[in-house]
Order: sequence, then structure tokens, then C-alpha cells
Amino acid sequence: MLVTLVIDVTSQQSVDEAKAELESKLTSLNVLINNAGISGGIPQTALSATVDIMKDLFETNLFGMIGTNLAFIDLPKKFDAPRIVNVTFDPGSLTLQSNPAYEHYKVKTGACDPSKTDLNAYTIALAYELRELPFKINAVNPEYTANDFNHYTGSKSVGEMVPRLF
Repeated sequence: MLVTLVIDVTSQQSVDEAKAELESKLTSLNVLINNAGISGGIPQTALSATVDIMKDLFETNLFGMIGTNLAFIDLPKKFDAPRIVNVTFDPGSLTLQSNPAYEHYKVKTGACDPSKTDLNAYTIALAYELRELPFKINAVNPEYTANDFNHYTGSKSVGEMVPRLF
């Protein structure tokens, strides 16, 4: 059974209500996909992003996903082969962002990139912590897909998207 929930990950009440709704419909959860994210406004540079913008970005893009994982973790543990998928993007990769040969090397979002970099680090830490359980934990990159996050400037439509695992 596919259940899609819309959650305000910055609201513990919203997360708790979503968990209660899910628990009323399912006894276990085989895949938890965390696709929360805000851009903080584009264009944006490291010097133009205010502390308030940075706080908002980290609250949603990092802390919101962590809180959702923590709230829902007991449901996937009941499944034989649970998955947690955290949606990220290329600019969250320090390797890519520091490589002048990377196709989007000159495209930087001063506050959004670091929030996804930290999400990637959290995903690795979570995978390590759950390594003794049958969990698969991944960060997935939907590539540069045209959506409201990037004002529909992406080169692929949602239908053409082929997520890449980090």
C-alpha cells in the first residue's frame, strides 16, 4: 500500500500527526522517503545569505529530515528489508563542488548547498549506526529536475528524472 503524507517537517505537531495517521493505516513501513527541502531564495551567494536564511534552510533541509527519521524509525524496524531515502542534490557534494571540471561548478547557493552537505553527512552517520540491521540508507539525487524548488529551470522534467544514489 502506498501512503503519501505531506508533513511540515519544521513542526513537531505536524510530524506527530503524520506518524499517527500512518500508524492508523499501516503496521510497518518498508520505505521512508524524506523529500523536504527549501532553496532559501535564488540567486544566493555565501555573502548574501543571511543568518536567518541559513537557519530556515537548516531547519527544513537538515533538522526536519532528522526529526522525521527519528519520529518514524520504529515503523521501518518492523519490516524485513527497510529503506530510508534522503533526497539531496549534487551541490551537497563537497567533491563535486570543489571540482572545476564539474558541469555546475560555477553554480553555488550559499546557504542551501551546506544544508544538503550536512544532510549527506547525516545520512552516512545514520547508515553506519544502523549497519547491524537490515536497513538500506541512501541519499538520492533527482538531478537538475524542473520544479518549483529551482523556478522550473532544471533541464529534465519530473517524468524524465532518473535519481542517482550518492
